[in-house]
Amino acid sequence: MGVGSAKEALSTQPALLRKFGKPFDLSTDLFAEKSLGYSHRASDVLQFDSTSLVVSYHFPTIFSYLPATYGSVRPSQVKRVHPKIYLRFRQNFSTAMHNQKALFLHGLEQQVDKYMLKLEHLFGQRDGRFEFGEIGRSTHPEGDPQTIFPYGYHVNGGCVVDIHLSHSAYDGNSLEQSIWQVAHECVHLLDPCCKGLATVLEEGLATWFQDEQKFHPDSVKVYIRNNPPHPPNYTEAKQLVAQCMPDLLYAVKKVRTSGIRLTDLVSEDLAGYLPKSSSSTIHRLCETFPL
Repeated sequence: MGVGSAKEALSTQPALLRKFGKPFDLSTDLFAEKSLGYSHRASDVLQFDSTSLVVSYHFPTIFSYLPATYGSVRPSQVKRVHPKIYLRFRQNFSTAMHNQKALFLHGLEQQVDKYMLKLEHLFGQRDGRFEFGEIGRSTHPEGDPQTIFPYGYHVNGGCVVDIHLSHSAYDGNSLEQSIWQVAHECVHLLDPCCKGLATVLEEGLATWFQDEQKFHPDSVKVYIRNNPPHPPNYTEAKQLVAQCMPDLLYAVKKVRTSGIRLTDLVSEDLAGYLPKSSSSTIHRLCETFPL
């Protein structure tokens, strides 16, 4: 479609022009037809197709707007076709990127809720004295994912717990990687503790849960099948947990239901539920996880 035909098309769509005659309402208009995060790599083109008006000027996600039935034009052509479209398009670029990130994080926070339901079914109710806050970008020197207490930790609870993802996950380079990391950190929301206090059992369960395909969306299952790497200490913790399955699932749920937190478990708490596991394995699970 040439510039002239694009101009003709726009002139027959007053509703379309009215839409662009005011600031974009990105929070309601975007992602109308695309699953969050599953997007095409965009080029600098405004496209009119049989389903929607798509704005994709170097955006990592294709944005759907209004029904239309027209071809495509580049931004330089749009500027000549209708100045309002080009002006709003450029003025709202930073706003669009901000709102895209907000929607991305909102989707991950919804995934937290789904994972917590599965974890509570497996291991008992989470410690209700702690409240999940939000997902953020890791402040760890090496950018490692972690849980943090943004307003401080209080031993009696009443704290907010945030999940921090690695830089690549938070920046949205891979939705699958982000969900995979969220799954691990959700285990730490059951009985939140300060950094350095988690047991081998807790980190092993977290690594086991994030790698267990049956708990995840299909796209994450594919990501897991590609064997994302773990540091050696996490791999060892997961192996110890796997050696005690499936009895360990029942054991952890029973012990937590009795009021004992994951960080407070001792080998005597688990021994009666794990008759097939060696005493050395059970003792190792209850040790503090080596960072």
